[in-house]
Amino acid sequence: MSQNWIAVDWGTTNFRAWHFDAAGEVCDTVSLPAGLNQISGRFEPVLLDAVGPWLSHGYATSVLIAGMAGARQGWMEAPYLDVPADLDDLHNQLCPVPGTDPRVDVSIVPGLCQRSPENPDVMRGEEVQLLGLTSLFPDFSGPVCLPGTHAKWVSIKGSTVTGFTTHMTGELYALIGEKSILGHSVDCQAAPDADGFAYGVATARRSRGVILPHLFDVRAGDLLLDRSPAWNAGYLSGLLIAAEIVSELNHLSGGQTSDQSGHRTIAIIAAGGLAGRYKAACEAMDIKTQLIDGKDTTLAGLSAIHAHMNQTL
Repeated sequence: MSQNWIAVDWGTTNFRAWHFDAAGEVCDTVSLPAGLNQISGRFEPVLLDAVGPWLSHGYATSVLIAGMAGARQGWMEAPYLDVPADLDDLHNQLCPVPGTDPRVDVSIVPGLCQRSPENPDVMRGEEVQLLGLTSLFPDFSGPVCLPGTHAKWVSIKGSTVTGFTTHMTGELYALIGEKSILGHSVDCQAAPDADGFAYGVATARRSRGVILPHLFDVRAGDLLLDRSPAWNAGYLSGLLIAAEIVSELNHLSGGQTSDQSGHRTIAIIAAGGLAGRYKAACEAMDIKTQLIDGKDTTLAGLSAIHAHMNQTL
């Protein structure tokens, strides 16, 4: 097996791969709109087309994949580790993928699940970011927020995930803003207006996360107050994100940390505008946050798994 290896984050909409050299440094990368929903099950051809220039004849390059490629509708269904789950055990449950090309040795990282009848839940891909978090910040312990289409809130103690919750905030934003009557008043393609967002956060906070009575404000505010589609996009985003945060703060208990002022501290693993909006919503509620780049945690997590693999060879 080559000492070079390839890390892959394969999601629902995007494919990202990084080529690591023998020294553990990234020497090349590729990103494609070739997620689960775009490739019609052509996993091996898509992978080989994307990383083919990095492969050599005569030995197999290790390819470590995280994300939705391991879903039931993916390349091969990878197992779940039940929570509480030690993230350091991920490398022991890798799912080998049989293939036709001897130049690659492909494995998929398992996801995490909780089988509680009160709150059944699953994750794929985020577990690698959580491992990366614990690798980058070994002393971290507390609540973690991973924003996205399906945002995850996770409690971590040491390297153990003790529980998590999924909020369909991003998907609800798209559905409400594009498919409901509110779509006439919202521009979901525009950057959410900061003032509208702040007003939405304040409204959700004032109503203690009960936002159903305030959703139609979007339409009425357009008709009566001349609020712009971008302002309404910000307002809707602020309502939904703040309601998510309030919901989590209501039941987070042992998984909270504090700074010297007594404020809660939440690690947010994200980047770009979405990370900024979650941070702004938390700050409006007097919650301290630590922003951590999602790409950094993904690479750190996959690198940690690869290092464990080499130790067991």
